[in-house]
Amino acid sequence: DGIAFIRELQADEKTKNLHIIVTSVIAKTGKSLLKDQPSSTIDWLDKPIDFKKLLTSINRIRSNYGAETA
Repeated sequence: DGIAFIRELQADEKTKNLHIIVTSVIAKTGKSLLKDQPSSTIDWLDKPIDFKKLLTSINRIRSNYGAETA
């Protein structure tokens, strides 16, 4: 599942700092399951996807972390 996958990414030295945008039918539930853990999750978006919110999240990554990802 998605939560297990995020935990795997965070446990791996090569992927622990990836910036993650989660799209899920249960975004609020998933967010609460990871709330007490350090996470590189930038945003949690409910399905169906609101593309305006998705673009806002992507632009936040680009503006806040652009130098790291370029």
